[in-house]
Amino acid sequence: MAHQPHRRNSLGGFSESFNVSCSQPTSPEKFRSLLNIIKNSVINAGFPNWRTLRGLSKDDVEECFFELNASENYRSYAAEQEDVNILFRRSSSIIQEIREVLGTEDRETLVDFYIDFMADKMVHMIFGSNMQEKAGMGLEETIKLCRQIFEGKEIDAGDVDPKSPEYEAQLKLLVQHGVENPDLKHVVQSRREVIQHAQALMHITDAALNSDEPLTEKLICDTHRILCQGIPLGGGSDNDGNYAGVYRNTMAMAGSTLFTAPENVPAAMQRLIADFNGDIRDREINKNLDPFYLAADICQDFVTIHPFKDGNGRMCRLIANAFLIKYAGIVISIGEHDEERKQYLAIAEMAGDGETEEEARETLAGFFLERAEGTLRKLKEILTSSRH
Repeated sequence: MAHQPHRRNSLGGFSESFNVSCSQPTSPEKFRSLLNIIKNSVINAGFPNWRTLRGLSKDDVEECFFELNASENYRSYAAEQEDVNILFRRSSSIIQEIREVLGTEDRETLVDFYIDFMADKMVHMIFGSNMQEKAGMGLEETIKLCRQIFEGKEIDAGDVDPKSPEYEAQLKLLVQHGVENPDLKHVVQSRREVIQHAQALMHITDAALNSDEPLTEKLICDTHRILCQGIPLGGGSDNDGNYAGVYRNTMAMAGSTLFTAPENVPAAMQRLIADFNGDIRDREINKNLDPFYLAADICQDFVTIHPFKDGNGRMCRLIANAFLIKYAGIVISIGEHDEERKQYLAIAEMAGDGETEEEARETLAGFFLERAEGTLRKLKEILTSSRH
């Protein structure tokens, strides 16, 4: 079943009768090990975790085996990009090969290699996503912090030595990001942006792999709260972090793009979630899946609404990657390099123009697919070489 072009129903008048509030910020939860969450998913549900979004924890749930078929609605994001149909066929073939490899007698050892690979890719995903927004730490410090969080350790963001080389390196990075006269509080905030990003990834990944419920506003708001709690808005005070997990009540725009009016955000988010869950149900019934278009689709819908005051870009990539983990077994990194950031921003600008929104969606899907194919190819190489 080909994915049809996205056409949203009019929201006119809908928000007047429907008003959903996000959950208010609550105290931070204790985080389990993200690596164990993914490892247990592979051992108990296979690679990828192709169970339905409902009833995952029930003992008698049956795994949903999908046939991977490309959506008709792909566009190459650049002239030099390989044909998207070839990329998709190769990606789906690799997923099937990895499923078979992880089902061999060497399964336990190979799963450990897979988890180590995922840990590295998730670090780079967080680093790239932060760099896209000029947030977070340099790569070396991001690796240190994320690996500890992924293993279930708790870190104090304020544990900073102003005399260390790492501190000086972060001050230089902050200057490159346009911060004037950065000091200790800026470095501590940068650490929080990494730590909480890793914790947010853990939260939404756990839900995607283990929750009994479909995608919900509560999951989105709770993940955003974890991502942004206590981090002030750009140029704001230390006390304005109460935007975390709460839909914005002000207008928002980027360049010439005006995002969904605040009074329409609850209705728009409710429709986004209903459409996504309905799409998943259709795919489960028809046993037909394109995980890369699925991820790009919800990513663009989310950022077009721009439901929060800040953190929308990081959130859309967290949501997309959580479902890529579930349906493709990988994450993709976006934003690590200058050229990549420019390409992603160009697609985002295209999405802001109503006349080219569908073209942007299809281009973003091609952008996601190319990165996913490269990641799957590297994973296959690692697992294959590890068997010898």
